[in-house]
Amino acid sequence: MKKPIVHHAIWRKRMTLLYSMMIGMFAVTALMAGLYLSLLITACGLFATEIFYR
Repeated sequence: MKKPIVHHAIWRKRMTLLYSMMIGMFAVTALMAGLYLSLLITACGLFATEIFYR
């Protein structure tokens, strides 16, 4: 039985886009509700993720 071909580069681009849109929706919702500290905490988490996983 053949395994399906997985295109890693395309998968990575799509997941990056999906994650970016999810964070963007959270940021817009937080701004509308005035939750500025949550944006700071999210930005710190994104920064840490970028440092550790690159």
